[in-house]
Amino acid sequence: MTAEMGMAILAGSVSLAFVNIDKIAKFKGAGFEAEMCQTVTHKPTGVVHKLSEDGKTTGCGVNVQNHPEAWETSTEKVTCNHSGCKDDA
Repeated sequence: MTAEMGMAILAGSVSLAFVNIDKIAKFKGAGFEAEMCQTVTHKPTGVVHKLSEDGKTTGCGVNVQNHPEAWETSTEKVTCNHSGCKDDA
């Protein structure tokens, strides 16, 4: 009974990961580990950018620390069409 419950939980986790496949940055194997892409929205334009691993710049090179009030954390799909954001998202 315990093994079946564990398999059901694992299957559910994998299913949820594939529902959000466009937002996954990293994925590990048998132990199942997925890391979501981090995105930020530029408030004045509404454009959603991929956030780089350092958390200081967007994928297309914009420094989000210059005007932090203009940016907010997002879970939306990337809408920036510049290289680095859209190409890797």
